[in-house]
Amino acid sequence: MFRQRARTEQRRLQNRLEPVCCFSSARRLRFQALDSVMAPHEHERRNLASVPDEQVREYLLSGNLSEMPQGLIKPEVRDSWQRCLDANLDPESVPDIPPIARAEIKELRERDATLNEIASIEVHNLFSQMAGSNFLVAFATRDAVILETVADPSFVAFARQTGIVAGSRWEERLRGTNALGCAALTQRHSTIRATEHFFKDDCRLTCVAGPVFDYEDRLIGLIDASSDCDSRQVHTVALIRMAALQIEAETFRRTLRNYVILQFHNRQEFVRTLEAGLVALNWDGRIVAANRRARFFLQDLPLAARRPFEEVFSKPFERFLAESAASGSGVLTDLRGSTYKVCVSSAPDPPLAIPGATLRSQKNRRQTRLTPAFICEDPVVMDAVRIVEGAIPWRLPIFIRGETGCGKELLARHVHRVSGRPG
Repeated sequence: MFRQRARTEQRRLQNRLEPVCCFSSARRLRFQALDSVMAPHEHERRNLASVPDEQVREYLLSGNLSEMPQGLIKPEVRDSWQRCLDANLDPESVPDIPPIARAEIKELRERDATLNEIASIEVHNLFSQMAGSNFLVAFATRDAVILETVADPSFVAFARQTGIVAGSRWEERLRGTNALGCAALTQRHSTIRATEHFFKDDCRLTCVAGPVFDYEDRLIGLIDASSDCDSRQVHTVALIRMAALQIEAETFRRTLRNYVILQFHNRQEFVRTLEAGLVALNWDGRIVAANRRARFFLQDLPLAARRPFEEVFSKPFERFLAESAASGSGVLTDLRGSTYKVCVSSAPDPPLAIPGATLRSQKNRRQTRLTPAFICEDPVVMDAVRIVEGAIPWRLPIFIRGETGCGKELLARHVHRVSGRPG
């Protein structure tokens, strides 16, 4: 009887999908364009057949996923269900998996204190955008062990009932199909709604989870937003993606804070956003690291560690630093001809010794800063003084030009005094 019902459902589904093949090319393009602006949950579910959830879960309960017609459920959910069955999990019986001890939670937090500090800030920022919506936001390790949660008061009791607490383990092999477990295993964003969960007791939840990577594309954590099935989910996927990008960008900056970090985009308005590329360089002008956005912009160009700046961009590293010293921003063109707006988002003090020059410490540089020995109240003159003073610590050549009598010699003498050079 079950097999007959499956065949009937499969024939009905085929009849439902056949007209799609008759769309004209123009009509298909129109639907593709529509996909790009649809809400995430609408995009995911548009291609699924309208079949009652209970009927879909019958295939799971019977263990006959191979007989399930295509299009009844998302492929990633179907794959996860199969992995859970292969692991001998029973969808009707949730295993009792107590949270790890508080001492272990503390150890995990301290093991990567910088990441967890950044993640904690972002979890609270994300929650502030969702507060009052009956949501819980969590950060977990790469193995799907929850380290921190913040939730609406209306959701706290429900979260405890379903086991979403600090120290709880949400690996797929233990907790069945769930967003955290799937994101940890596939290293992709995951949305698991209601009856898509493997265990019956979790079917009251809807969860969205996203992976967090370091600059070497290693999974370092997971961020999750969970709610009951009746809460509005339209923007949750986008917010999770943004939160993951924010953690990645801030971790990049903190980890590589002792290097020069360039933040860039081909559009000015996006330079200081999460869409920007990040490249860290040492004081020799050699690449230390680049994030995923940077690799996207500069694909086919050598971004491996130790490669010179000049193998990627058409301007010498020292020249770019000189041009951006005053404003902290500039323009770069890569060797493929693409131009980017750039800001120096991190420029720590240069080391005491770099090729070709020996620099004084920041403390000494502040002590030798002098008031110009000439009147310079005019804004243009003051800007010129600030620019040349900014170039002095870098030991860069300074070229002063202007009409006769405008004060070139006075500015040159000021530069010499501030530099502290003898003779």
